[in-house]
Amino acid sequence: IWISSVGAIGTALAERGAVNVFGSEHFFEGNAFLTCSASPIQDAQGRLMGVLDISSDYRAFQRHSLGLV
Repeated sequence: IWISSVGAIGTALAERGAVNVFGSEHFFEGNAFLTCSASPIQDAQGRLMGVLDISSDYRAFQRHSLGLV
């Protein structure tokens, strides 16, 4: 399991919803150059299947990323 974007992935799991984590909002300081958009994926019964995440350099952030995930 790759957890270097645990800020957005972990928060999406905890909140059970889509989130953006911008630059220095990341828990791990080494990820402060990233902006991440993540959303949990559930099956028809509401069971967690996974998380979809889009991560990029914060200077290349696209406002539509959260909508895509």
